[in-house]
Amino acid sequence: MKEVTSKQQLPSFKNILESLKERRAKDYTFTTLFFVIFSIFIFFAIKPALSTALNLSKQEAELIAIDKKYELLIGQIVQIQSALEEVRDKLYLIDEALPAQPYLNVIMSDIQNSASKNNVLIRKINVQRVNLVESKKDVFRSMIVNVELGSSFEDYVTFERDLIRQRRLKNIKSVIIDREDLGSGSATLKIKTEIEGYYL
Repeated sequence: MKEVTSKQQLPSFKNILESLKERRAKDYTFTTLFFVIFSIFIFFAIKPALSTALNLSKQEAELIAIDKKYELLIGQIVQIQSALEEVRDKLYLIDEALPAQPYLNVIMSDIQNSASKNNVLIRKINVQRVNLVESKKDVFRSMIVNVELGSSFEDYVTFERDLIRQRRLKNIKSVIIDREDLGSGSATLKIKTEIEGYYL
């Protein structure tokens, strides 16, 4: 039998330390390499995917908010259409109240009808002004008719009330009331009034 030398049998402390260092170095190298590769994987693969997912989530929330706004607007449009259908048969009333043209003859006829209905005498009637030019500040255009009347106070009040209640939109701009000749003893008043009629 051969004798085994102490060098061959037992590894030296130095060899053991070197082998441990090599193993640790390999382990550290492997671990470091693993973390570097894992970090690169996270940075290039997972981070963009997470970023895309967050962006998609944000876009989804924005689209849901926009969808709710559009649903609300569509609901309002449906309500407006329903209301329009309900009043479609009465739209002619708007045209009669605010026609597209001045139609002076209609205003004159309205004044004459109210006067004859309420026992009011028309002494003089003339058109003072017709506004034919559209203005940006005014929604409606207008015309002014000057009327001189003879009437009792009560009859004039009913005349004015009747005139305002007609379909055509009108406004009494001014009223000047005088007595007839004091010596005549008549209860008839001399009334000057400006009537403004509107149109589009």
